[in-house]
Amino acid sequence: MPAFALAPVPCSGACIVPMTRWRDPGNEQMDQHLKVAIASCVLAGLFVTAISLSAQTAPSQGALSGPQARLEVLPILFVPSDNAEVTAAAEQRIATLVEEHLGVVQQTYRRLLQTGTFAIADSGLAIYRSKYPHSYYRPATHADVEKEWARSHPPNAEGSLLLLNEVFTWRHENRYNSRYIYLILYARPGPPIILGENPGFASAQPFNGLPNSGGGIVALELSSLLSDRPLSFQATLTHELGHSFGPSHPNCYGYGMHNNDGVMSYNPRNATKGTSPSPGILNPEDYFVLGKAKRVFPDFTYIEAKHNPHGRSLDRIESCFLTPLG
Repeated sequence: MPAFALAPVPCSGACIVPMTRWRDPGNEQMDQHLKVAIASCVLAGLFVTAISLSAQTAPSQGALSGPQARLEVLPILFVPSDNAEVTAAAEQRIATLVEEHLGVVQQTYRRLLQTGTFAIADSGLAIYRSKYPHSYYRPATHADVEKEWARSHPPNAEGSLLLLNEVFTWRHENRYNSRYIYLILYARPGPPIILGENPGFASAQPFNGLPNSGGGIVALELSSLLSDRPLSFQATLTHELGHSFGPSHPNCYGYGMHNNDGVMSYNPRNATKGTSPSPGILNPEDYFVLGKAKRVFPDFTYIEAKHNPHGRSLDRIESCFLTPLG
């Protein structure tokens, strides 16, 4: 088993599957089951150790604070070497489905913000075929984490981070210069995972933590897109993209994690089937953070009277900013 490092990862196959461009009708500048009962599929897997991204050099403060390109969501199908089921026909079907789902989530954020929504990369679904098998990225069961799988990886190496480092190398990008939020769909070989038994992908993180400081990663199981198993894809995508934009879980702000109506909660009422939009709302804290994410939502401005009409204290916001990578 190869050691976890930032050494170049040879690409054994990559292509682009074009998507019919979904255009946001309200913004001509753009051409373009919820994770219920699973506490293990959270951001902790992306709170990275010093071994991750250690070869990347941070730019100067001025470089981070100057004018930067708008961020775009880039869908990537990540195929481990032992998955032979992803044919050309399957790739096209996946490209069509992810385009439809992203279009619905765009509309959800347009409805919630009542302004322009986030952008999707025009390039379509990117296909990355890894030279490593599935066992390199995830153990077979939770019990295996402390056994063979753990022994073959450095301490605290985590599947989502392994995916991200390969994508960075493949695309010649890093956490500082990428202008994308990678939506990685992991094509696990075999049947969908069973919640509570098999470690899966359902997590997200901004690369650099603070809102508007760079791109991000969302890692989800392909099976959720294809069959809403193990999780409702539309609701989970709405939730996890939210994390990549900056907002945290509502319990950090003092709300209930399972009974809050926010899209960032684990409320089972937010779960939907197929491309039905998630009915969740945004809390005042979410509006505040998204108002800072100008590289994602350049037209949205947080207005206290409108987005926090009950005058809820926002003192916790800074303490709830998501942890940067590395």
